[in-house]
Amino acid sequence: MKPFMELAPDEWHRMIDINVNALYHVTRAVLPAMVERGHGHVCTIGSIAGRSAYAGGACYAASKAFVTSWSESLMLEVRERGVKVSVVMPGSVVTEFGGKSPTQADAWKLAAEDVADAVSYVIGTPDSVLVHRLEVRTLTVPSANR
Repeated sequence: MKPFMELAPDEWHRMIDINVNALYHVTRAVLPAMVERGHGHVCTIGSIAGRSAYAGGACYAASKAFVTSWSESLMLEVRERGVKVSVVMPGSVVTEFGGKSPTQADAWKLAAEDVADAVSYVIGTPDSVLVHRLEVRTLTVPSANR
């Protein structure tokens, strides 16, 4: 998370490898069996940042925009073969993302368990139901924005 002009090539490649290339490799490994059996669910983790750009997020936001578009394209390709594809798009989550330890100022953010609950909901829907895209936000806003 830094301005584009400060982003080193290795930082760029790492983010793209994690958020973009890993989707290809993991999905390519599991999707053929899902299609063959006519049942399965690919659930990706996007981000609200994928549709809401911000300064310092050129690589991260772009990679998460990819996740959203890729997930929709894949859904359109495989849903008629019994395979669901969903993207859960959380807002700010309390994590050690970016090498920063959470502080009291992060108390307003979603907990990782909130995101896990959203994923559980999405994959727990009946076979005839597809929740393709789910945004998850905290109800609380930072005190500076009130």
